[in-house]
Amino acid sequence: MVSPEALAEFKRIWKNEYGTEITDAEALPKAVALLTLFDVIYRPITKEQAEKYGNDYHATLPRWLRGKI
Repeated sequence: MVSPEALAEFKRIWKNEYGTEITDAEALPKAVALLTLFDVIYRPITKEQAEKYGNDYHATLPRWLRGKI
């Protein structure tokens, strides 16, 4: 569920990025889709990974991404 405050913030960000206003009915499925995407792709580092790599977070990145950020 997206709170009314979060939906209002999403709509504000949308307007700042795209220059158009959207209704709550338009914003809600877009906000839910964005949250779902983050839920699928975001995985916090495990305790084992933290112990193995320490502060060397680059070692946790895919090889193709290392050194690019």
